[in-house]
Amino acid sequence: YIPGLGRAVGLLHLGDGRFAQAIHWFRSEASWWDGTDPDDRLVPDTRISLAAALRATGDRAAAEHNCDGALSTARALGAPRMIADALEQKALLLDDADPDRAWAAHHEALGLRIVHGLALGCLESLDAVAVGVEAGTETRAGHARASRMVRRTQRSDNALRLSQAAVRRAT
Repeated sequence: YIPGLGRAVGLLHLGDGRFAQAIHWFRSEASWWDGTDPDDRLVPDTRISLAAALRATGDRAAAEHNCDGALSTARALGAPRMIADALEQKALLLDDADPDRAWAAHHEALGLRIVHGLALGCLESLDAVAVGVEAGTETRAGHARASRMVRRTQRSDNALRLSQAAVRRAT
């Protein structure tokens, strides 16, 4: 057993769009558990990634279960990055069903990332908030704040995309 291997391999599969393999590897992190729901034994980071893979396969109920569990644990631990990541997944699950709640979750995730200096996640949150602004699911004050934040981060966004491309080429 190599701690973290299941999550690492699962993330590679998730990034390549091989969702069934990603789910298998994420769940392998709790293969030692013979209880009723091994997903509940996964660490929040793994559950968040598992929720993303489950959402991509259309298993919304399992995705929501894992997302809610990860969010609850992350809040109990006081882990802002994990809280923001779980909120982002929650928002993606809500996008079609409840755009207003989805926008609010994206906005909360963005706020946490800004307050705690979690710069890499800010760009994804800003994109999601900007989509909410375009869709009209925000307040007038929220629109003004989001517009200012989007303008301020355009240069950072370009730099991050270049660095992400360089990392992908190197791996």
